[in-house]
Amino acid sequence: MLTSPRHDQLPGVCRLLFSALAEPERTARRTAAVEWFGSDAFDTTELLIAQDMTQEEERVVGAGFVHQEPGRQASIWVPVAIAGPRRDAIIVALAEAYRARFLAQGTQVAQLLLPETGPNCPPALEQIGFRFVTHMEYLARRLTLSDRTATIGEDYQLLPVDSVQAVGTLLVATYKDSLDIPELNDTRTVDEIVLGYTTPAHQPPARWYRIDHGRQPVGVLMLNPGDQLKMIDLGYLGLVPSARGRGAGKQVVAGVIGMAARMGMEWLTVSSDERNIPAGKVYRQSRFGILTRQRVYLWKPPSQVPCNVIPR
Repeated sequence: MLTSPRHDQLPGVCRLLFSALAEPERTARRTAAVEWFGSDAFDTTELLIAQDMTQEEERVVGAGFVHQEPGRQASIWVPVAIAGPRRDAIIVALAEAYRARFLAQGTQVAQLLLPETGPNCPPALEQIGFRFVTHMEYLARRLTLSDRTATIGEDYQLLPVDSVQAVGTLLVATYKDSLDIPELNDTRTVDEIVLGYTTPAHQPPARWYRIDHGRQPVGVLMLNPGDQLKMIDLGYLGLVPSARGRGAGKQVVAGVIGMAARMGMEWLTVSSDERNIPAGKVYRQSRFGILTRQRVYLWKPPSQVPCNVIPR
């Protein structure tokens, strides 16, 4: 039987969930997860566990995690189970529970991220519809004092806006023919896409900007607090199709580098689909280096056109 864990079971659940990771990441992720899962901000029903009830003391023998996000999207962690004759059956049961939740909650897209090296997506997840689509590259650039003089091109402006809702229609327009995970295009409504960028209450708010060329809005920019102190993340940079291929991306990135440096940041990070060759070229020319790469697997409801299967 699958259920949600009690608070006293969380340390054991986290040990199981992150058991496949190498040290020191395993301990770091486990420690952070125990704190997060035990906080009032977390809904423990997003965790699923399988228990062995034949023992004198109940024992967690399998665990999974489905995080439902705003905008009818979700993210998951690979379901795991302890070694034994029932291991495969437990993982299949957890995967089927994932699918049941997606369908019950009207999820339009679910995502699984895995390290570039290591095990592939488990067969149980492929059986419920997860498909490999691409590698995401995670890049970073160290900021220097000289970067404080960097500015955006004279023809472009970054105009702060109050929230993503203020640029919602423009944001969706930048999705058209995008090379960053195009499998996400046309899967959700405008309202769902905008809602998906809403910052959770327990996190610092994102900074949103409208990109103007002259007086014409041509794109959207989002900056997020980074994972570490004095780090900021370029969470989204999108241009409408008519503004692409004219050097706008390079000029906007230069403006972001200068703005981040003047804010006192030491690192600027960004992620990009490896298939987005123009964006990758801009980041490399702007002296970003690759930190890591992850494989992206997506799930869509049966009514959606299935993701293309790409050799891993």
